Amino acid sequence: MAKKTGKTGFKKNNLVNELEKERTMMADDRTLLSFVRTSLSIFIFGIFLIKFFPEVPNIFLIFVLTIVFGIVVMVVGAVEYLIFRKEINR
Repeated sequence: MAKKTGKTGFKKNNLVNELEKERTMMADDRTLLSFVRTSLSIFIFGIFLIKFFPEVPNIFLIFVLTIVFGIVVMVVGAVEYLIFRKEINR
């Protein structure tokens, strides 16, 4: 049985559960932002390589691979975010 807290009439368990849910959702947002930051860093690294090392053989292949890897990181982060968000809202 849930206890009422003082004069407010809020059930303690519901309030604690809602705060835990909000805290988890904010952590999920931070995780998504870290995936986005990482993928942008990978993109920038690929651009850096092609800009400053054009004479290296197969540099364009390395550039394309870094761009593809950055896209994969971003997609994985977005899918993980959506799956976890759906799980939280259940």
